[in-house]
Formats: sequence, structure tokens, C-alpha cells
Amino acid sequence: MTIECNRQRFNIEGGAVARLTPTDRKTTTLTAEFKEKEGVDELPEYLNENEEKVKEVFEAEGEGEEVFAFKEIGFSSTEELTFEEEVEIKT
Repeated sequence: MTIECNRQRFNIEGGAVARLTPTDRKTTTLTAEFKEKEGVDELPEYLNENEEKVKEVFEAEGEGEEVFAFKEIGFSSTEELTFEEEVEIKT
């Protein structure tokens, strides 16, 4: 993804890990909470189906007035996810 503002361009790659709630019960609505602290994600990794840690972070590089190589950046947002059928997140 690319974001442009005036004479600055940011190229963004990667992804973020969210904390999903509620867990351990069926629901049609989940809340996805992404948190960052001091410019980096609070949850930079997750466990895959083989119980292996996988790192997932956003990185950005700057072009234009401020030029910098790709570096890790934080993402903060709260999103509500709605499903037609009930889902369950097991912990």
C-alpha cells in the first residue's frame, strides 16, 4: 500500500496481529483490537496451526522530503467484525 501526502510518500508492507474478543463462546460479532506502543506493534507474533511463532508486522519506507529505508511501524485500531453465522475463537 502507498500513502501520499504533499511531497511525501510512504510505502507500507506487511500486516498486524489483532487480539480478538470474545473467546471460547459462539458469537456473530468479534472485536479486533490492534495496539501499538512507542511506534511498534504490541502483538508482533502469533502461533500458527503447528504451534510455531510467526512474526507479522507492518513496515514502511519513506520517499520524498523524508527518505528512510523500511522499518517497523505500529498500528492501532479497533474494528468490529460481523458474521452471518456464529463463529468461535478457541484459546
